[in-house]
Amino acid sequence: MIKTGPAQPPAPIERAAKVVAPPKAGAPTAPKHAVALQKTPAQVSELRAALDRAHRKMFGSAASPQALDVLTAQVSLETGSGTSMYNYNFGGIKGGAPGTNETAKLRTKEVYDGKEVEVRDGFRAYLALDAGADDYVRLLRGKFGAAIERA
Repeated sequence: MIKTGPAQPPAPIERAAKVVAPPKAGAPTAPKHAVALQKTPAQVSELRAALDRAHRKMFGSAASPQALDVLTAQVSLETGSGTSMYNYNFGGIKGGAPGTNETAKLRTKEVYDGKEVEVRDGFRAYLALDAGADDYVRLLRGKFGAAIERA
């Protein structure tokens, strides 16, 4: 799962009271647009093709077969080979989607202070497979540019 935004843990799921963590200083204040959680399954071949299109947009050339294998493997790990993809989110990327700031709430497990905690957190939500692939490749390039270019 790729995390973006504040390093603070999200609010734990509680039955009786809602716990809300205060925003971290300097964090963006634009409200996220909540959208319904939708399962958006895709075949591995569709994931691979979308990743290749995103790579072409980002780098101006096709991804090498090795780079495409690595990208597809990581996305497959995150999405159960595409069967457990939600809102076209390729990598469990948290926060609001660029441009739309759309987010879908989903239960997830995180580890804080050595304890596994179930939380409900916002994950970027996209309207189409290619939008999710574009953002995923853009995010990886920004965070791990040298590794992506060498793959």
